[in-house]
Amino acid sequence: RNIFGITFEQGYNDLAITEDMLTNIVTENKELKRQLAVVNGKLDNLQAQNEALRAELARLKQEK
Repeated sequence: RNIFGITFEQGYNDLAITEDMLTNIVTENKELKRQLAVVNGKLDNLQAQNEALRAELARLKQEK
């Protein structure tokens, strides 16, 4: 885009988001990591339940 003789260009956002980027979060809320640990625990539990349900579904499909 050209504004008053100055050309502005926007580059692509090609930054790879990794877990390492979230290790040092600057915030006043120091409980954030503890809260995330609780959420991650719940997520792990839901993923385990999902895997068990998928296995049960596969078993039931084989019985047909």
